[in-house]
Amino acid sequence: MKRFAGEKFNFFNPLTYGNVGKAIEKTQSGDPNVEYSEDGVGAYGGAINERNRILNQMRADGLL
Repeated sequence: MKRFAGEKFNFFNPLTYGNVGKAIEKTQSGDPNVEYSEDGVGAYGGAINERNRILNQMRADGLL
């Protein structure tokens, strides 16, 4: 797992704090190319991402 500034957000590395906005945008958009950690927060973010991806697909198919 990469933890260098600019690649992923790491709470303990202030150089990665600028990536929080990018992570939020990708989660809200349902981007399927996002990796989440294997802890509780990562599981929650992954579930939100999946739900948003499904909703976006249903909107595109005219079901919503």
